Amino acid sequence: MFSRLYISFYKSKLKSEFMALDKDGDGDISLKEMKFLLKSLKTRLRMSETEINRLLKQFDQNGDGTIDLDEFLQHITAGTKRDVIQKALIQRNGIRQLFNKYDKDGNGKITRDEFRKIAEDKFQAKLTPKQIDDLMKQADYNNDGTLDYEEYVKAFSYMPVTD
Repeated sequence: MFSRLYISFYKSKLKSEFMALDKDGDGDISLKEMKFLLKSLKTRLRMSETEINRLLKQFDQNGDGTIDLDEFLQHITAGTKRDVIQKALIQRNGIRQLFNKYDKDGNGKITRDEFRKIAEDKFQAKLTPKQIDDLMKQADYNNDGTLDYEEYVKAFSYMPVTD
């Protein structure tokens, strides 16, 4: 009974991350989207670019150039490097939940005010406007004045924010 509940919970997290990776919402992840994820895990996977490309072919079992949910779950639960990929996806899902918690207006971007709350929660201190601006500038890689999910992951995955 417990193992069935755990598997169901675990698969729901993986499905949730699949849907988040499916940027256009068409029910498939492009090989480009999956490659982006795998390249972000390159160090943990200990794989070369060539090995990552081979792994992508394993994901796309029917050869249509995309990865559907069934292909994704099948490889994530039984394929090459599954342990590392599963752990990373579960971690990303947790980070995504925190991102959504702080993204108060739900627009997919962390504003400066939302970022201030994240930083103050993380450091357990009231920060000056200059400190907030400096931290935001370091995390805002595309310099648009907000943090998207990928910028947030880069900035906070190595230093999780407390609730």
